[in-house]
Amino acid sequence: MNQDIFLKQFKSDDPSLRREAVEGLRDSPENVSIPFLVTALMDENPGVQQAAIDLLIEIGTPEVVNSVIPLLRDELSAPLRNMAVEVLSRIGGQDVESISRLLKEENFDVRRFAADILGELKDKLGVHALIEALKDPNPNVRSSAANSLGMIGDAGVVGSLIECLAAEKDEWVNFSLIEALGKVGDERIIGPLTKFLEGDSEALMIASVDAMKRFNVPIVA
Repeated sequence: MNQDIFLKQFKSDDPSLRREAVEGLRDSPENVSIPFLVTALMDENPGVQQAAIDLLIEIGTPEVVNSVIPLLRDELSAPLRNMAVEVLSRIGGQDVESISRLLKEENFDVRRFAADILGELKDKLGVHALIEALKDPNPNVRSSAANSLGMIGDAGVVGSLIECLAAEKDEWVNFSLIEALGKVGDERIIGPLTKFLEGDSEALMIASVDAMKRFNVPIVA
């Protein structure tokens, strides 16, 4: 596409022309297309936004990952953050290390997003960082880390999940830990989960029963 025509369409008041301009970037060099596509995510029209999301995912390079990550820090636009999560959940596997480093960010929302994304990627390269995130001061981050470890399904994390379950005080985090154990555990889960069968929380009791049933182990009440 001629650059002058592209810029005219990209700045047009007509969303159909802006979307056409975005889709026309498919054959452009990445150093040209990626900045425009990231900018198009901020467009007011959902169609333009979706076209940008789709093409960023299609390009799917580490350069896209590194260009989209900063959007997670935009505290003024929840939709923009959600679009960044959508893109990174699809292509973040191109740079798991960069996603994992976000678990050390000061903003707890960014840490939570990073934990969620690592779970969607299901890449074992993110396991160590998620185990560390089980000790995060924010319960939402701990819960997301537990959920994601369950989604990844690496049986090697059972010991860490059990250790955290023994120390965790937050009910929702415990629920996430129990569900994760049910997905990746073995018979070692029986003892740690049995205590919840007679506890005060019906939610944790039901989650524990469900987790143990998945592995056809006896329920000791």
